[in-house]
Amino acid sequence: MFPLGCVSSLCPKRHGGTSSRLLDPLVLALVQHVPGVGRVKALALLERFSSIQQLCNAAPAQLEPIVGQAAAQQIHGFFHKDTAAGT
Repeated sequence: MFPLGCVSSLCPKRHGGTSSRLLDPLVLALVQHVPGVGRVKALALLERFSSIQQLCNAAPAQLEPIVGQAAAQQIHGFFHKDTAAGT
């Protein structure tokens, strides 16, 4: 598993990210490593969020209509592990 927080390699501030870039097989595979996210949810998330940065910064309320409440909490927690611990 990837040790992720909202790190610069996943949430680049200088990349404009297009939907075609996000549907790259490597990006799809990366998103599928998030707990609670399989191929279908990963594709839905990548269609909704135009960059990895947006996905990383999405609030649970933004994720919930796409993946449901439980998965939204898992995804948000995954990207914000370090900040949730107070670091």
